[in-house]
Amino acid sequence: MTATRWGKNTREDNASSACALILNAAKTCFERNGLSITTMSHIAEEARVSRRTIYRYFQKKEDIIQNIVDEQSIAFLNIMDQELKNNHDTFIELIREYVVYMITYGPHTPEYELLLGSKNINKTQEYYYSSSVIADYWNELTKEPFKTAQQRGEIHSDIKHNELSRWVVRIILSYIAMPIDKTHLHSDIDHFFIRSIATS
Repeated sequence: MTATRWGKNTREDNASSACALILNAAKTCFERNGLSITTMSHIAEEARVSRRTIYRYFQKKEDIIQNIVDEQSIAFLNIMDQELKNNHDTFIELIREYVVYMITYGPHTPEYELLLGSKNINKTQEYYYSSSVIADYWNELTKEPFKTAQQRGEIHSDIKHNELSRWVVRIILSYIAMPIDKTHLHSDIDHFFIRSIATS
């Protein structure tokens, strides 16, 4: 195998393409070797580049994991939004379905168990909860429906969107960490979440 160092006039000049190749190589290594065993050297070998090239784009393995988590999450949230956003007239209905959808289907996304998942739930929560990329995208999905609902008096006026967003993510991660059956999930969401934000 010949390791290639990317740069001017080499085989990969586009940074986004280079990152995509490295991330795909990393996912292959994680699937084959496991997350803890995989090293930057393994990823470089799989991508057919030098370790020095890997470090041009990612300082450490955790940065690679975070990027994969971010990409997977954005793709998942986009699919969720496309499926749900036009099916509900109110923010209350929409946020309920968003929360249930993420708790139900989030742990079954292709990279979730491959990277983190139930084997290391605390670390999983750290990657998802601390991501500014995921937070920004989630905020964009919910900002306008939230604003409209508050103007209509459907949710309490003293609730702030950014605070609600962080709280919702905590709810989602806690239920993923400790799953319950679907009937109790819907009951919990309605009784303890929806009632706390809705005016009626």
